[in-house]
Amino acid sequence: MKNCLRLLCIVACVSATAFGQQTGAAVGAKPSTALHAQKPTPAPPKLETSSLRVSCASVASIMIVDPRGRRLGDDPKAQAHYDEILDAYFEEGGLDDDETAEPDDDPARILFIPTPATGDFKLTVFIEKTGTYSCEFLGYDNSGNTSHVDLNDIEAETGDVHKFTVTFSGTPGSKIKVASVLR
Repeated sequence: MKNCLRLLCIVACVSATAFGQQTGAAVGAKPSTALHAQKPTPAPPKLETSSLRVSCASVASIMIVDPRGRRLGDDPKAQAHYDEILDAYFEEGGLDDDETAEPDDDPARILFIPTPATGDFKLTVFIEKTGTYSCEFLGYDNSGNTSHVDLNDIEAETGDVHKFTVTFSGTPGSKIKVASVLR
């Protein structure tokens, strides 16, 4: 009986110690000298805050292809709409006239890409009428810094298709670069 009682006490002590270490309870002879088992705090996830916005006015439509080959926008020549970039969107901007409530007859075409891939984007601009158009490129890097490029008064004729390479990186301090591709 004495041996059984000793064995039961040993099992109880071992179980209490193991349970206390697993749940983070104090272990030690005195409360003031107790050690606390703590789980390490995981690092917060790195937030990707970069984005790319392209807005073109006085054009038929625009379409962009990201460095991974995903498309966003409209291609009127192929009569196709593309929405392949996750969480990105394409819209025809424009506001209603405050006095007449008539919609804008020539709204800007806008592409917005959150957390874009780093690299070269291929922008295609489709022209519907002879004249000039403009495009604005706005990027935010992962630190929230902005980079801005404007292309103004680009001459075009009805039916033209203009192509640009837009180089983007979310790396802090990087700047958007826009280059025209020979037509």
